[in-house]
Amino acid sequence: MWKQSKLRHILSPRLNIYTAACIAAAALALQSCSSTSSDDDVAAGVELRFSASAADGSRATTTLTTSATLNDFKVWGTYRTKVGGSWSAQPVNVFDGVTVNKGDDGNWSYSASTPLQYWFPGCYYTFRAIHPVTVNAAFTPGSDAASDRLSVTSFDATQGVDLVAATHTRESLLQGNTVVSLDFRHLLSRVDITASVDKAVTGTFVITGITLYGFDTVGSWSSDGMTANTYGKWDNLSGRDNAYSVSGLNITLSSEPQSLLSGGNTVLMLPQAIPVGAKADITYTENGTEKTVTADIYKASYSLTGGYQPSRTYRYSFTIGPDQYILFSLPTIQDWEDAEGGNYLPQ
Repeated sequence: MWKQSKLRHILSPRLNIYTAACIAAAALALQSCSSTSSDDDVAAGVELRFSASAADGSRATTTLTTSATLNDFKVWGTYRTKVGGSWSAQPVNVFDGVTVNKGDDGNWSYSASTPLQYWFPGCYYTFRAIHPVTVNAAFTPGSDAASDRLSVTSFDATQGVDLVAATHTRESLLQGNTVVSLDFRHLLSRVDITASVDKAVTGTFVITGITLYGFDTVGSWSSDGMTANTYGKWDNLSGRDNAYSVSGLNITLSSEPQSLLSGGNTVLMLPQAIPVGAKADITYTENGTEKTVTADIYKASYSLTGGYQPSRTYRYSFTIGPDQYILFSLPTIQDWEDAEGGNYLPQ
């Protein structure tokens, strides 16, 4: 392996710029991807840095993670070398759950306790990242880059944490030694209910609370199969005895639909086939008299053959009228994918 120290002895004032450039290029080509490096090796490399973004909803709330609110993440990174023309099964760790923070200048940097990392030419790199950094995540190297596994166990969706993750793979020389751009994906589904009063109805209607129950609320996620357009895998779902309870609401309804589950009351759910017993109790007052209507979410979602999918919003419309009904209408959050349902008359 050639090192910069050797290059300094080879080069002389008599060599023109073109010759010097050729020798430097040859030295870089001869430098191989390895698990160790000397000071001269890394001095010739390109610093490994990050950038990050997340889906931004046009009606983003204080609960959801957006590019503006994403200020840190944890990252695991490995690289593999070529052995006999194939990538080695055993990776070399580069980052092991290192926290990366965004500075006031908008640039991302990892903690001072982590040595500065540089790209090794000709190596195949894999990165897995997750936010928030407080999530108890684990990383398991696989037999190849695709099977490097990031996982989260027993995640409780009722805590209102917007779990997002990103993956990035590349061969350093073929794709250029540039910043690792991590595009974080929302791993949960969002459920919202909008409410309004039919113009033909008189009186004062005030929403005071909502309870959603009968859903799976606890599950384990892994990066298995995760790409730029897929979201990994959820399994081991449980927790149907838990409920999402939003109380203390004081939303006076009008003929214009209003979101009932936004801001600090945003409901994030595990992606799942909607259980038969999934329901929503909506409590409101009509001219001061308290009433509760129960919506069968399972029946209202009959057109959702795939159930709730990650990174999508499902917004049900609750309208108080002569014939009360719940309408599953087109969502309005742009950057989370849209989904729609149908009409259902509550019992």
